[in-house]
Amino acid sequence: MSESSAIVQYLADTYPGAGLSVAPSDRAYPDYLNFLHMGEATLTFPQTLYFRYAMLEPQERRNPQVAEDYRRWFLKRLDVAMGMMSGRDYACGDHFTAADISVGYAIKFAEALGLGDDLAPAATEYFRRLEARPAYRRAMAVERDNAIE
Repeated sequence: MSESSAIVQYLADTYPGAGLSVAPSDRAYPDYLNFLHMGEATLTFPQTLYFRYAMLEPQERRNPQVAEDYRRWFLKRLDVAMGMMSGRDYACGDHFTAADISVGYAIKFAEALGLGDDLAPAATEYFRRLEARPAYRRAMAVERDNAIE
């Protein structure tokens, strides 16, 4: 498998005991699928173009206007997503799901790209809730330890 959202969905569905998926019979299922795929299809797509035209291309091929357009596109789409989550702790309500992994990754990527100061407070607060989870802290420790090795 190579598609990020598909990998997350596969793992959530294959290991239901982890509680990361939402059943099709659940009222939150449409939100679950929407946010699960929004992270890659809607949020990280413009970020990758920002990344390319602001940082990756050789200096002579960089395009600040294109980068800025995609930065703004990402931020607007993230604001829409946060509006859809208004009043919730997580994408699908009061519990963490694979959809939060997808959307959370897009916010983490934004911070890695130096866009953290551009994020709306709702997005920052949402991501801080994700970071505060013990499982997130364990995953980051594993990542850090593997990077050191």
